[in-house]
Amino acid sequence: MSAALPQSRLEELEAENSELRARLADAEQTLEAIRGGHIDALVIDGPEGQRIFSLAGAERPYRALIEQMQEGAVTLSNDGSIQYCNKAFADLLKRPLETIVGGHMEQHVHTADQPAFSAMSHQALSASTHGEVGLCAADGSVVPVYVSLTLVEDNGQQSVCMVVTDLTERKRAERISSSEQFVHGLIERAPIGVAVVDRQLRYVLTNPVYRALSREGLITGRSIEEVFAAAIVRIVEPLVRRVMETGQPLHVPECSVPDGVESWWNISLVPLHESGGITSSVLILTEDITERKQAEGRLRRSQEALQEADRRKDEFLATLAHELRNPLAPIRTAAQILGSPKVSPHQLQWAQNVIQRQVGHMALLLDDLLDIARITRGKLELKTEPVKLTDVVDSAVEAARPLLDGKHHSFKVSLPAEALILRADPLRLSQVLSNLLTNAAKYTDPGGHIELSGHVQGGSLCLSVQDDGIGMSPESLERNFEMFSQAEGASTRSDGGLGIGLALVRGLVELHGGAVEAMSEGPGRGSKFTVRLPLADSVASVAAAAETEAPTVATVGRRVLVADDNKDAADALAMLLELAGHEVRVAHGGRAALSLAQTFRPDVAVLDIGMPELNGYEVAKELRREPWGSRMCLVALTGWGQDEDRQRAKDAGFDRHLTKPVDTDALEKLLSE
Repeated sequence: MSAALPQSRLEELEAENSELRARLADAEQTLEAIRGGHIDALVIDGPEGQRIFSLAGAERPYRALIEQMQEGAVTLSNDGSIQYCNKAFADLLKRPLETIVGGHMEQHVHTADQPAFSAMSHQALSASTHGEVGLCAADGSVVPVYVSLTLVEDNGQQSVCMVVTDLTERKRAERISSSEQFVHGLIERAPIGVAVVDRQLRYVLTNPVYRALSREGLITGRSIEEVFAAAIVRIVEPLVRRVMETGQPLHVPECSVPDGVESWWNISLVPLHESGGITSSVLILTEDITERKQAEGRLRRSQEALQEADRRKDEFLATLAHELRNPLAPIRTAAQILGSPKVSPHQLQWAQNVIQRQVGHMALLLDDLLDIARITRGKLELKTEPVKLTDVVDSAVEAARPLLDGKHHSFKVSLPAEALILRADPLRLSQVLSNLLTNAAKYTDPGGHIELSGHVQGGSLCLSVQDDGIGMSPESLERNFEMFSQAEGASTRSDGGLGIGLALVRGLVELHGGAVEAMSEGPGRGSKFTVRLPLADSVASVAAAAETEAPTVATVGRRVLVADDNKDAADALAMLLELAGHEVRVAHGGRAALSLAQTFRPDVAVLDIGMPELNGYEVAKELRREPWGSRMCLVALTGWGQDEDRQRAKDAGFDRHLTKPVDTDALEKLLSE
């Protein structure tokens, strides 16, 4: 059974049925009067005017009255059989009268409502009742009706009089109203802005999201021009007019809106037509996609940054290969010269110098790579001490001098007259200045001008390296401090490089608590790099800060064990040590080194870490377990030079840690100590 009607509607229908029952009662009284012979004729007002009915057949006027009712009228026997029904009821069921009378009422009641109707029929035998049921029409449709049942007695015979009211139109109206409420609720809760404007471009409907976009309160009845700022009106109003005129929908997926900040809307416009096909209003659906556009922008910039990083990585690898091949070519040539039986003393000295110089160049490249990696990971530690500015500058100039002289640059140094003391790592600070000087020399045409100057400003020391070289564009000033960055036009002007020099400079300067900046008036107009460093608050005198020269130590021959699975490396190092007056034995593996040490009993063991069978750490631990090995000096020689590598070597029992390629002077000094 359908849900019960609201109380107000029930009361309305009950009033209507009371009127019908009163009319039926009047009809019954009239019928009784006719039967008693008190009335000769019956006058009935109908749609076609007054009609006079003869009293021949006492029930004819009564039936005429019932037939003119718009409601269905049915008389039921006590068992629910249909004794009589009017045409309105037959029309309701879409069946002929003759097929209805004589049948049972419940066969016309919808299955779901039959129990309720049966209960009402039984109740009507004792008291009037009413309710809502569905009747099954001949075409298969279900007609919602409101029924009112009353017991009637005639000459001792009981029957139930039922008045049936068609609720189809009312139900349709209720559904429409309910649908409108549902749609209104959806619009109010929609996550996008919804609005409808009429032909005068005035708002007739808006939801909270749209009102929030407009930053206004109630905007119904106001025009677009009255609600939005002029800049937004110039965008939205033409779109609405276009849809109003063409009657065609329009979608603008990404519309930049001048809303004080960067805003983006997704706007869809749908024409709403009248019955004649004329566009009467326009539905506007507006979604604020600003956050999505900003996210897309961030993603795009990230992708561009990744692509740029990937590009620079590829350039770096290509440059690294080039930079490593460059020194290998003269080294190979020098090696071939050394192998010639006709080599002269002068050629021999030249070949030695070439090999030393090029190997030193390769070592610097690798050192720069390791240093920038340590800085990036926060692993680089400074060894600060009071240091004279002039010592740092002299060391830096000495490192850059070959390139400065090789390109015939005019070089000038201008420093403060007073002796300045810095608390710094002298090696790293010298590395900063030498990198800046080397860069200036590389990117300046031969015969250029380069100046290193310094002055005190406040509590800081400002050191500047200025050149008249290729210069930089404004957008590249900051980018040149990034990893693997090369100056524009560098490939034809410079002597190569990995593009990490300036990144290393910035990292080292910031570790000292300072800052570095680049300036240039543009391409072809030179560059200036300025380093600002804090001056030491309290330092010892210049004399105390000066390093005391270590006394020269005479070379003492040692018993040295060299172990390395790279045969060429081991034999070459052994040959150098033998030329220096040491007794050397060579092993090419970890187990061989242990076996040789048992008989040779060396003073010093230089062990490669990455050996087969037993690595250098394992060999060191085994040697330390021997009584004669506890006093042995163990030197780790490896390509791994990170701080954690040094600590691991110390934990294994090594006294010193040297990185490849080995600095023979440093090794000789170690052996002499």
